[in-house]
Amino acid sequence: MKKTVIGSGIYMLDSIVVRDYPAWPSLRPFTERAVIEEVGGTCGNVMCILAWLGWKAMPEVSLDDSPVGRKIASDLARYGCDLRHVTNTPGGGATILRCTHKRDAEGNHTIAFRATGSGGSRFPKRHFLRARDEAPAFLESLNQAPGVYFFDDPAAGHRLIARTLRERGTLVCFEPSAIESKADLDAVAASDIVKFSGDNVPDISFTDRFPDKLFIQTLGADGLQFRLRGGPWIHLDQVPVRDVVDWEGAGDWTSASFLTQLAAADVPFEELTELTVHECLTAAQTIAAQSVCFLSSKGLIHDADKASPGEALGMLGTKDIRSNFSGETVSFVSPLPEDAKTGVYSDGVNLLDLVAGFEDDISQMHGILRSGEPVNMQDFYSWFGAWEEGNRFEKMLSVLLKNRDTAERNFINCY
Repeated sequence: MKKTVIGSGIYMLDSIVVRDYPAWPSLRPFTERAVIEEVGGTCGNVMCILAWLGWKAMPEVSLDDSPVGRKIASDLARYGCDLRHVTNTPGGGATILRCTHKRDAEGNHTIAFRATGSGGSRFPKRHFLRARDEAPAFLESLNQAPGVYFFDDPAAGHRLIARTLRERGTLVCFEPSAIESKADLDAVAASDIVKFSGDNVPDISFTDRFPDKLFIQTLGADGLQFRLRGGPWIHLDQVPVRDVVDWEGAGDWTSASFLTQLAAADVPFEELTELTVHECLTAAQTIAAQSVCFLSSKGLIHDADKASPGEALGMLGTKDIRSNFSGETVSFVSPLPEDAKTGVYSDGVNLLDLVAGFEDDISQMHGILRSGEPVNMQDFYSWFGAWEEGNRFEKMLSVLLKNRDTAERNFINCY
């Protein structure tokens, strides 16, 4: 599969606000401070993450020419996206999503959301390509079909693009916020992979109508489950972490990482097996679990960008990767399907014992043990080794191994 992707749908400007309580345990008075303002939205996050992971990511979005619309476009470029299908015109749209990190009456960390338009408008504004003219013109302008088409809104123009590109051999991924309307079901029919949240789509009976799809339902603290081409639902346990800072964006990391694993596996969709999906989703879950340890949907990227190349291996001598995870005894992967041929280690090997394997031949480093439980030793290779750029391997490893700085710790302690 080509690592090229076009993404249509929700692009917003996320405004991350942290609420402080100087008279705690009283909830009032409080003060608020904006700490991050950057591109967000499901499609926006997935495109940015894929670009960072080495894809040629081409957002398709019609933004307005306000400071908000231009900020969204500039952020997409900053993350490495190709802006050939991005426009800033008066007829476009722009949405601001204010994400306020605060405490509830019991003192628990929660996040409140409020969407508004640009220029002080109370109403979000979006413009999607019209199916009668704009979407056909867009399709006509494409020199070649991308490897993947990703969309998260069942607008008529998106459904037309999905159907057409799928006929041209593109893998089509749909990530709905609900399955309620005929448009939602038509978008499912036009797709190969459909991923959705169990909170938003608890009723999965609709999947019985589509025996040619891969369905993925995320279940929050209960992990996720998937169903391939009408087969049984297969459950994957969650990857526990401690110091959860911001869970928004974890699903976007799962989507982007899963697509990256599929591209590395280089298996046509028609030939996908449950074992391949299981392994790819397990690696994606692990990365998504790490993403919640950082503020904002792309905080993991922010932290990785601070790491210098070559830093990771030196840190291996002083910090065990298992300390980034909770103390619960869990396997690195969920139990594999019965027909799995993957070998496992069960002798308590520590990551530190395998440092030489990193330096001599990364391809031999297939996995790690976090807790002494049996671990699929191919997952670590598919997680890191399949990524072509050595620097990204080093940077991501640094994020997983290094101590989080004092500022982040202070933020965590607020909750």
